[in-house]
Amino acid sequence: MPNLLKEMGRELARRRAGSGELRLDAIESYIEVDQRDVAQEELAAVVEGLPPEDQRPKACPNCAALVPVKARNRESHLMTIAGEPRLSRNYHYCKACQLGFCPRDIELQLPEEREVSDAMEKRILDFAVNTSFGESAER
Repeated sequence: MPNLLKEMGRELARRRAGSGELRLDAIESYIEVDQRDVAQEELAAVVEGLPPEDQRPKACPNCAALVPVKARNRESHLMTIAGEPRLSRNYHYCKACQLGFCPRDIELQLPEEREVSDAMEKRILDFAVNTSFGESAER
């Protein structure tokens, strides 16, 4: 895979050089967009390649009681630094604890709020601390 990425990078560089756009800032912008696109595609492929969840009851993370699947293939969106993958997973609800949980989320160590990944949260916080509100929102 690393060799394929190097070859792709060289080919993109060759094409960009042939386009006459030789300003460094323009080249960096192209590369950033290309990297983002590749990362999104790779993330989507990894998520799609996850093994399917079985339908067996799972242990409640709170009381360890076996809890059956309440809803199958519930879809979730998570903002990450590599894109927003669609994650399909099973939802379990423990009546004893009144706790809903998705074993796949626990397996992947996703944040409980399920809005942004830990890496994205760190980036957002960095923007908020080190830039103005307007610039943070834009970035």
